[in-house]
Amino acid sequence: MAILRNGELTSIFTGLTRDVSMAGLGIFQAIDLQAGTELVINLPGEDGSPLLMRCVVKHCRMIANGIFSVGATFVAEANDELAAQWLRSDSDATERIRSRILA
Repeated sequence: MAILRNGELTSIFTGLTRDVSMAGLGIFQAIDLQAGTELVINLPGEDGSPLLMRCVVKHCRMIANGIFSVGATFVAEANDELAAQWLRSDSDATERIRSRILA
């Protein structure tokens, strides 16, 4: 998932999905997010391809030391521009990991 600010993906991080409904989802993750923060979430699509959804944080509560429970509602499927940003950032992360492992 990534924070969406001014049309740009920032602060890409990982979370653990705890529940998903037609209206939104619950996530466990390590960043204290403010209500109203926009996110782009990567969910598995029906055919296994990524389904990128724009969401808005409704609440974020610390449930343990460094672990936050986040509730977010779906706004819309991410547009092509956000999908392209996601693919670039994912490719950059893969290359960065590969170069560190093989260095």
